[in-house]
Amino acid sequence: MLIFWVPLVAAAGEDAKSPPKKDQPYSISEGTTSFPGVAVAREALRQAQDHEKNNAFQSARIYYQQAIQLAGSRDQKTRVAARRGLDYKLPLREARWRLGKGDIGGAFSLLEQAVQVNQGHPRRLEEITALIDRVKSLHFQRQSDKAGELLLPRVKQRLADYRKRTGHYPLTVKALNAALPADQEPLKFHDIIGYKATPQAYRMLIRSKADPERILSLNVTGLIQ
Repeated sequence: MLIFWVPLVAAAGEDAKSPPKKDQPYSISEGTTSFPGVAVAREALRQAQDHEKNNAFQSARIYYQQAIQLAGSRDQKTRVAARRGLDYKLPLREARWRLGKGDIGGAFSLLEQAVQVNQGHPRRLEEITALIDRVKSLHFQRQSDKAGELLLPRVKQRLADYRKRTGHYPLTVKALNAALPADQEPLKFHDIIGYKATPQAYRMLIRSKADPERILSLNVTGLIQ
């Protein structure tokens, strides 16, 4: 608690002949300050938090930076709160907001930066990395969905090309794997879980790696869901 000595001024109507009183101590309680810059810093922090809640992230970022600069060494509590907001709370909120908008790349970029500036905070890193895992999962799902849209036409074309070269469709697992390598497009995000073939026909079951419950069935006559 800061202590300042301030002179007491006689109240209006006080007897002019009363002896002057000695200076008395005046305490500044927590939450008040004699430094105008600190009051401005706290207002900047409040503005930053309000803008963050309203998803005005760029404005929030600017106010957090102002609060840190204005607080300086005179108001550690405000400076620490503003730094925590800028380095941790704001990027996580914005990353979640971007995920909700489908901006997976933007969310991932924010979280990568957050990892760098929060190296000394294990609990923060735990939450950040958990969100990164979610972003990666969503990214994989999106890539899988895109691959799925092109999967069946590509598989059919590969097997048609094989038939043109050999006169028949792949008749063994080895021949099928040679025609459709499991670790390459178009099967990078899918697994073949069933295959039966004759020289002139085949039926195949394909399962998504991202969504194991999603199984497609393909034969020489077309797609059966």
